[in-house]
Amino acid sequence: MSKKAVVLISMLCAGAALIAPTFAKDRPDDPRIGEKVDRICFASGINGFQTPKGFDDAVILTKGVRDKYLVELSGAGFGSLRFAQSVAIASRPADGCVSRGDKLIFSDSAFGFDRDNRINQNSYLITAIYEWNEDAAKQDESKDDAESED
Repeated sequence: MSKKAVVLISMLCAGAALIAPTFAKDRPDDPRIGEKVDRICFASGINGFQTPKGFDDAVILTKGVRDKYLVELSGAGFGSLRFAQSVAIASRPADGCVSRGDKLIFSDSAFGFDRDNRINQNSYLITAIYEWNEDAAKQDESKDDAESED
């Protein structure tokens, strides 16, 4: 390999590191982020999802009624997550669980996925999964308010 190619590749890698997304591990003071988990096991499918404020590269997946998980994603076009209406697991694992390395597909259609027309669909690789507690932010705020009154 020529020196020019090595320099070019090095510059591209350094540039990619500068624009790398901020993941949950880089947000240790966010009280909503819980323990890191290996997998999420769904009975029949994902019950719901939302894009959390402050995270451009993640979604919150709902399992059952209350269990929520922050799922960090890797891929191109994170801006499309804001418009996503439905989510599916790219290939259903045998054990019904998703883990790091599995893919999620998002569509801007609320009526499901058209396997023949993938224009409005984006897939992303799962890079990490954390427990998510939306109420922890509210509890943390009320605790801070109580301490400031003392």
